Amino acid sequence: MQVMSQVDELRYEFKLLEKLHEDLEKQLIAFDEIVPFERQRTAHIFSPRMLNMLLSCCPQIESLVEMICKRCNIPLQQKNQHGKLVDRSIRELIEEINHDSVLSKMTITGKKHKLLFTPFPKELEWWKTYNELKHELGKKQDLVNYTILMDAFAALAALYHLTNQVLNISEESLEKCLKKDYWHYNPLAVTATIDVFQQAKWKEDYPYSSQIFAIREYFSH
Repeated sequence: MQVMSQVDELRYEFKLLEKLHEDLEKQLIAFDEIVPFERQRTAHIFSPRMLNMLLSCCPQIESLVEMICKRCNIPLQQKNQHGKLVDRSIRELIEEINHDSVLSKMTITGKKHKLLFTPFPKELEWWKTYNELKHELGKKQDLVNYTILMDAFAALAALYHLTNQVLNISEESLEKCLKKDYWHYNPLAVTATIDVFQQAKWKEDYPYSSQIFAIREYFSH
């Protein structure tokens, strides 16, 4: 039996995650039909659906961050003060992936409401909220609001966009993929098409794009 390479294993995992992402975005689209985000983005509203969507969104973010790190040789663990290997936090891993602002640079626009999202500030409020909910779900449900939910979904779309690229690029170009100068803005694109996909052996499924957000940047070196 043929043994899969690491990148092939990551591609397989990614294809499974795509189905979860597609279903999750359909849930948000249906919710937005009832409660349009354009009118509610500054309102403090609560819905169990918003809570459940955030709790489904952030584990996908965690999986994608770990996939990018594995592909780009970013260590998932580090030694603590006692010399023991411990897992690095997702916030720390995102900061390392975004060390040259490759995620912060992405122009993420809602396709329906034409609103611009910037989900990668230093504080990552959506991730902080998710962590608090994990530990005190009953007490802190009111931390979730529509803006936090949409920022988390925008972050997820950006990470899918970046993961698409790192899984389709040569080893020699991986370092460039995390540098913002190699990502270029295309104002006409609904979602950026990356030229590498045109030659990819699995091109029939790519480029994968969000149903909710348009991301205007594409990678070229």
